[in-house]
Amino acid sequence: MSGRTLFAALLGALLGVGVAVGGSAIADGAGPPDDPAVVRYVMVTSFQPESAWTEEYAAAGVRKLSEDYTRDAIEGFQAKTFVGNFDRNEFGGVYRFADADALEAFLAKHPPAENRVVKTFRVLGEWQAAGYDGP
Repeated sequence: MSGRTLFAALLGALLGVGVAVGGSAIADGAGPPDDPAVVRYVMVTSFQPESAWTEEYAAAGVRKLSEDYTRDAIEGFQAKTFVGNFDRNEFGGVYRFADADALEAFLAKHPPAENRVVKTFRVLGEWQAAGYDGP
Protein backbone atom coordinates (compact mmCIF):
# COMPACT_ATOMS: atom_id res chain seq x y z
CA MET A 1 0.00 0.00 0.00
CA SER A 2 1.49 3.36 -0.97
CA GLY A 3 2.04 6.11 1.59
CA ARG A 4 -0.58 8.28 -0.11
CA THR A 5 -3.19 5.52 -0.01
CA LEU A 6 -2.43 4.78 3.64
CA PHE A 7 -2.64 8.49 4.50
CA ALA A 8 -5.99 8.84 2.71
CA ALA A 9 -7.33 5.77 4.50
CA LEU A 10 -6.21 7.07 7.91
CA LEU A 11 -7.65 10.51 7.22
CA GLY A 12 -10.94 8.95 6.13
CA ALA A 13 -11.03 6.87 9.30
CA LEU A 14 -10.38 9.95 11.45
CA LEU A 15 -13.17 11.86 9.75
CA GLY A 16 -15.53 8.91 10.06
CA VAL A 17 -14.88 8.63 13.79
CA GLY A 18 -15.29 12.39 14.20
CA VAL A 19 -18.64 12.35 12.42
CA ALA A 20 -19.84 9.36 14.41
CA VAL A 21 -18.82 10.96 17.70
CA GLY A 22 -20.29 14.31 16.64
CA GLY A 23 -23.80 13.10 17.32
CA SER A 24 -27.20 14.35 16.37
CA ALA A 25 -26.34 18.06 16.19
CA ILE A 26 -24.41 17.38 12.99
CA ALA A 27 -27.07 15.11 11.55
CA ASP A 28 -29.78 17.66 12.29
CA GLY A 29 -27.72 20.61 11.08
CA ALA A 30 -29.21 22.38 14.10
CA GLY A 31 -28.78 26.09 14.57
CA PRO A 32 -26.35 28.71 13.36
CA PRO A 33 -22.56 28.16 13.61
CA ASP A 34 -22.44 29.95 17.02
CA ASP A 35 -25.09 27.65 18.49
CA PRO A 36 -23.48 25.66 21.35
CA ALA A 37 -25.61 22.65 20.34
CA VAL A 38 -23.72 22.44 17.02
CA VAL A 39 -20.60 20.28 17.17
CA ARG A 40 -17.61 22.16 15.74
CA TYR A 41 -14.28 20.79 14.54
CA VAL A 42 -10.68 21.93 14.29
CA MET A 43 -7.90 20.60 12.11
CA VAL A 44 -4.24 20.96 13.07
CA THR A 45 -1.55 20.67 10.39
CA SER A 46 2.24 20.89 10.42
CA PHE A 47 5.13 20.29 8.07
CA GLN A 48 8.83 20.97 7.68
CA PRO A 49 9.85 22.52 4.36
CA GLU A 50 13.05 21.27 2.72
CA SER A 51 14.69 24.73 2.85
CA ALA A 52 14.61 27.19 5.74
CA TRP A 53 11.86 29.80 5.67
CA THR A 54 12.38 33.46 6.44
CA GLU A 55 9.89 35.77 8.16
CA GLU A 56 9.26 37.49 4.81
CA TYR A 57 8.63 34.21 2.98
CA ALA A 58 6.21 33.04 5.69
CA ALA A 59 4.37 36.40 5.66
CA ALA A 60 3.97 36.18 1.87
CA GLY A 61 2.55 32.67 2.26
CA VAL A 62 0.08 33.83 4.91
CA ARG A 63 -1.13 36.63 2.60
CA LYS A 64 -1.47 34.32 -0.41
CA LEU A 65 -3.32 31.57 1.45
CA SER A 66 -5.60 34.11 3.15
CA GLU A 67 -6.51 35.51 -0.28
CA ASP A 68 -7.01 32.00 -1.69
CA TYR A 69 -9.27 30.93 1.19
CA THR A 70 -11.29 34.17 0.94
CA ARG A 71 -11.73 33.88 -2.83
CA ASP A 72 -12.47 30.17 -2.59
CA ALA A 73 -14.79 30.47 0.43
CA ILE A 74 -16.27 27.27 1.82
CA GLU A 75 -19.37 27.65 3.95
CA GLY A 76 -18.56 26.70 7.51
CA PHE A 77 -14.78 27.27 7.24
CA GLN A 78 -14.49 29.85 9.99
CA ALA A 79 -10.80 30.64 10.50
CA LYS A 80 -7.20 29.58 10.16
CA THR A 81 -4.47 30.51 12.60
CA PHE A 82 -1.10 30.26 10.87
CA VAL A 83 1.63 28.90 13.14
CA GLY A 84 5.36 28.46 12.82
CA ASN A 85 8.62 27.85 14.61
CA PHE A 86 11.57 29.29 12.68
CA ASP A 87 14.12 27.56 14.96
CA ARG A 88 12.71 24.13 14.00
CA ASN A 89 11.69 25.22 10.47
CA GLU A 90 8.21 23.82 11.16
CA PHE A 91 4.98 25.48 10.02
CA GLY A 92 1.29 24.77 9.80
CA GLY A 93 -2.06 25.93 11.00
CA VAL A 94 -5.09 25.46 13.19
CA TYR A 95 -8.30 25.52 11.16
CA ARG A 96 -11.78 26.02 12.65
CA PHE A 97 -14.94 24.63 11.07
CA ALA A 98 -18.60 25.10 11.95
CA ASP A 99 -19.33 21.39 11.51
CA ALA A 100 -18.09 18.10 10.04
CA ASP A 101 -19.55 18.89 6.61
CA ALA A 102 -17.45 22.06 6.37
CA LEU A 103 -14.31 20.14 7.38
CA GLU A 104 -14.98 17.47 4.76
CA ALA A 105 -15.71 20.08 2.07
CA PHE A 106 -12.48 21.89 2.88
CA LEU A 107 -10.41 18.69 2.69
CA ALA A 108 -12.08 17.74 -0.59
CA LYS A 109 -11.14 21.11 -2.07
CA HIS A 110 -7.73 21.43 -0.37
CA PRO A 111 -6.30 17.93 0.19
CA PRO A 112 -3.20 18.02 2.39
CA ALA A 113 0.18 17.56 0.74
CA GLU A 114 1.96 14.28 1.35
CA ASN A 115 4.56 15.86 3.67
CA ARG A 116 1.98 17.27 6.11
CA VAL A 117 0.82 15.89 9.42
CA VAL A 118 -2.96 16.41 9.67
CA LYS A 119 -5.09 15.76 12.74
CA THR A 120 -8.77 16.56 13.22
CA PHE A 121 -10.52 17.10 16.52
CA ARG A 122 -14.06 17.67 17.71
CA VAL A 123 -14.37 20.85 19.79
CA LEU A 124 -15.29 19.75 23.31
CA GLY A 125 -15.60 23.20 24.83
CA GLU A 126 -14.18 26.69 24.64
CA TRP A 127 -12.88 29.19 27.11
CA GLN A 128 -12.38 32.91 26.66
CA ALA A 129 -10.37 35.20 28.93
CA ALA A 130 -12.37 37.76 30.87
CA GLY A 131 -12.51 41.04 29.02
CA TYR A 132 -11.45 39.52 25.67
CA ASP A 133 -13.67 40.64 22.81
CA GLY A 134 -11.88 38.82 19.99
CA PRO A 135 -13.32 36.73 17.19
